[in-house]
Amino acid sequence: MPKLHKSQRSDTDPSVDDGAEATGPSRSATVVVGVLAVLVLAGGFWSLGLERDDHDHGDAAVIGETVELPEGLLRVDAVRPEIMAAMLMPASLMPDSVPDGYRRFVVDMSLVAAGTEELEYDASRFSISGEGLDRTPTHRAVTKAGTVPPGSQATVSMLFDAPLEVEPLYLHIEGTDRVVLLDGDLGDGHDHGESPDDLVISGFFEAEIEDFLFLPDDLIIEVGTDIRFHNHDAVVHDVAARDGSWDTGDLAADENSEVIRFNDPGTYEYFCSIHPTMTGVINVVSSS
Repeated sequence: MPKLHKSQRSDTDPSVDDGAEATGPSRSATVVVGVLAVLVLAGGFWSLGLERDDHDHGDAAVIGETVELPEGLLRVDAVRPEIMAAMLMPASLMPDSVPDGYRRFVVDMSLVAAGTEELEYDASRFSISGEGLDRTPTHRAVTKAGTVPPGSQATVSMLFDAPLEVEPLYLHIEGTDRVVLLDGDLGDGHDHGESPDDLVISGFFEAEIEDFLFLPDDLIIEVGTDIRFHNHDAVVHDVAARDGSWDTGDLAADENSEVIRFNDPGTYEYFCSIHPTMTGVINVVSSS
């Protein structure tokens, strides 16, 4: 006997199985609901995946905001275009040029050793990322690796390369999951500007002696800041004030000077008495 359409079905026809007739639509509805549930769940997991994306940094700190580290505090003070002096490799090598399609910039940071232990820093602690850019290490440290004594502050600078089209960029610091949004003027990768006039160092700073140069050779610091010189050359140097008010004595290869504290505002010119062409200046300004 031919099957009856729903409109033709006889309520008294025993050949018609009402249960079987009802099962077809019910099963179809179940399948549809199941597919929709899978899609909803898949969409939920996809959304969660976006939230876990490394580049979704809703809690990112901004320039000037303090970030807690296990052994102290960090603050990004400035992001600025590359400085020619920071780009140059040792005198025996060619200048370290910026790759095509990239920009190079310096991140200036203040570090505070807030506990009873020294705070160590080097280039390996820092990296950057952005949309489409995986974690990328520093190109080079402007400030050589070192430590901040307990209760002291240091200003350090790191050099980064990033593709021109990637923005915004985020700074990652070893020891914390929090990142810093780098929204400063990153330049176009080929702006060899000077250090900004308002970059003032406070607390503690380690200056470098390398390739018969003082790095940097022009500092602005606040009253009460401690300066230490580190000799990276294989020969002996010293650092002496022009007015004779202070000197480090001879510094052998890889030797640190004693800390010199500058308590009075003024301009202090200095030089290496062993190699008089090596010169520098420290400008001490009031903390106000």
